[in-house]
Amino acid sequence: MLRFLRARDFNIEKAREMLCHSLAWRKLHGIDRLLNNYSPSVAVEKFYPGGWHYHDKGLVTRTLGF
Repeated sequence: MLRFLRARDFNIEKAREMLCHSLAWRKLHGIDRLLNNYSPSVAVEKFYPGGWHYHDKGLVTRTLGF
C-alpha cells in the first residue's frame, strides 16, 4: 500500500483507486497464475538450456550447467 500512497503523494483516495485498478488489471490478465502455466518455447530450451538467472547492473547474466 505504501508504494501506491507514495505514487499519489499520500492522497488516500487516489492511492486506493490506484490499488483497485492494479488488482483488477492483475486479475484480468491472470498475472498471479502466469508462472504456474509457463512453459518455455523451443528456442528458449535450445539456446538457453541453463535458463536465465539473476540480473547484474542492468545486464542479464546466464548460468550454464557443465
